[in-house]
Amino acid sequence: MKRCSQLCFLFGFLICSILSVIDRFMKTIPNLIYIVGMVMGSGIVLIGILLLKRSE
Repeated sequence: MKRCSQLCFLFGFLICSILSVIDRFMKTIPNLIYIVGMVMGSGIVLIGILLLKRSE
C-alpha cells in the first residue's frame, strides 16, 4: 500500500513538472490543456498522500 502511494505521488509530480517544462520552453500548450494537466497531476499527488495517510 505504501509503495502504491509513493508511485502515485511521484507520477503526479512528474506530470506537473513535465507540463511546466514543456510550457516554459515551447509556449504551445493551450491554457486549457495546461490547467487540466496540472489539476490531474495535483489530484494524483493528493490521492498518493491520502493513501499514505490511510496505510499508517
